[in-house]
Amino acid sequence: MKIYTLNPGPLTRAFLQVFGLSSDQREVATPEEADIVLVTGTQVLRDAFQRHGGKFFAVLSAAKTDLQPAQPENVFVMDSLNLFKEERGVSAMLACHKAWSAKRATVAAETTLPVPSDLAKLSRSYMVLVVDDSVQNLSLAAMVLPGQKIAVAQNLADALRLLSLGGDKFDAVLTDLNMPPDKAYPALNLERYGVTDTVPAGIALMLEATARGIPVAIVTDANHHQDFFSAMFDCVKGAEVNGQKVLFRGDSGKRWDRALQALLEPDAPGE
Repeated sequence: MKIYTLNPGPLTRAFLQVFGLSSDQREVATPEEADIVLVTGTQVLRDAFQRHGGKFFAVLSAAKTDLQPAQPENVFVMDSLNLFKEERGVSAMLACHKAWSAKRATVAAETTLPVPSDLAKLSRSYMVLVVDDSVQNLSLAAMVLPGQKIAVAQNLADALRLLSLGGDKFDAVLTDLNMPPDKAYPALNLERYGVTDTVPAGIALMLEATARGIPVAIVTDANHHQDFFSAMFDCVKGAEVNGQKVLFRGDSGKRWDRALQALLEPDAPGE
């Protein structure tokens, strides 16, 4: 079992020394190599989860408040003052990791990224910014937009940075609706949000992009029975914002190709 310590300090060093690292259980250089990412405290967990959300996180914490909120199944908060206790100790963490790993392996074996056979045919190549917090959805964008020039971002802050660096080069912005809140905005009290909570950041990105003269399609796969904005898309399909065309797509999954065609080539066959 390989362990990566995200923010190494006295507590993590003591943890690793107490439980030992044999030849097959050692620290590694990057989170990508690790079976478990070891984190001290939950303050840095959100950023780590957004960057390496596909990993299992073992959190060492002495704060009682950290032990209360429900966590995603790949996050286990250990009581660093009672590591040998059954409920929040190391043995429980390892059992949780084992169960999560087995479930993940089963899901990976049963899940393949769909390759649509009815790709939208675009008349030319466009420069497109695609924004989504899901790596799989960004990979799908590359698959369904062959021949297009694509820049990608996984959060609002990175998307705004790309717009600032080369906003005049983009023909369109295709963005997810709901994404995790970002620590780049200090006025947002992140303590109120769980690591899997999301906010409608796509609306803010739409306002900025249209202000820069770029049309936008907001593409969501949120459940319209549970998400207000997604439900709104059932009734409001498009608008003009800052003089630019804006489309809301909540009925076609993550079909970035169809969204781009509807946005830039609405008279094409099939739209």
